[in-house]
Amino acid sequence: MSYSLNSLLWFHLRTQAVDPPRRALKSEIGRVRGCFARAQQVRDRKTIMPRINAAAAERFIRSGLWQPKCNDN
Repeated sequence: MSYSLNSLLWFHLRTQAVDPPRRALKSEIGRVRGCFARAQQVRDRKTIMPRINAAAAERFIRSGLWQPKCNDN
């Protein structure tokens, strides 16, 4: 919503023959774009994150543990 309002203000200023880049509006739009980029990175991180195969991990741990041989004398 913030991005939409800032963009509308930008267009309004352009129609009034005011140069928006000379105002703080450009930095505000850049800040909001940065927030969008960070939010997108968080969303992407959740989909790319590797998942653990619990059964395979259990087999690796079990095979790595040393077990003494039974002496059936």
